[in-house]
Amino acid sequence: MGSISKIAGISYIIIFFTAIFANFFVLESLTKTPLSFLSQTQC
Repeated sequence: MGSISKIAGISYIIIFFTAIFANFFVLESLTKTPLSFLSQTQC
């Protein structure tokens, strides 16, 4: 039972930091230049 709780805790920390990364880095770059992002993704 102890190893499952360690895995759950580490997973929670990883999810927490990836959410911070997505919020501050990815979304900020999208809001600064949204049209350039759309023009790069069009086929």
